[in-house]
Amino acid sequence: YDLRVVAVDNAGNTTTSAAVTNVRVDNTAPSVTMDSPGAAVSGTVALSSTNDDGSGSGIDTVQFEYKSSSSSTWDAASPSWDTTLLTDGDYDLRAIVTDRAGNSTTSAPVTTNVDNVDPTVSFATPLAGGYVNAAAADPFTLVANANDVGSGVASVEFWTCDDDTVGCSSNSWTSLGTDATAPYEASWALPGTDGNRALRARATDNAGRQETAVVDVTIDRVVPETTL
Repeated sequence: YDLRVVAVDNAGNTTTSAAVTNVRVDNTAPSVTMDSPGAAVSGTVALSSTNDDGSGSGIDTVQFEYKSSSSSTWDAASPSWDTTLLTDGDYDLRAIVTDRAGNSTTSAPVTTNVDNVDPTVSFATPLAGGYVNAAAADPFTLVANANDVGSGVASVEFWTCDDDTVGCSSNSWTSLGTDATAPYEASWALPGTDGNRALRARATDNAGRQETAVVDVTIDRVVPETTL
């Protein structure tokens, strides 16, 4: 739209102002959808939203807000949301978008779980310092216990060391597979020679946090000799 002012004094004199052109009329609020950062998050999280103002005046600002799912009070959140300042648990997120004409829309909230605590993992079979003897099945079944009080355990991956170094000081590992369901297990084809072997299990929770356990076991599948 173009706008101008016509001024008339009491004597009937008139003056017309120069026109102000291309004034956009925008009475339609923009649309906004809060993008989910994921079912579970950890550390600093990038927040984003999907916004559209159609043929209106265009998006001016986007403000993010968060609150504990058990609370009714919203707080401002940076686009780089530092979750380490929060207590672990479920949080709601929303975006408030305003166009250049001042029309504003608040998105529906999305929920995510903040989890900044590492999972726990330990070997149930074999135990550290244990033995794998001639009676053990080959392949041998590795079993790990894993737990996460926040977002829950996503998976446990198992490895065997490629040599007999203690703790696998060579850091040469071969993956034996990943299990996403408890009890967490993997099949281990036993080496052809006796001696020390390091095993590793790594638990990953649904926020991507990880914890690792390493055990050394002794393989002794040669039966003793005896004479009465």
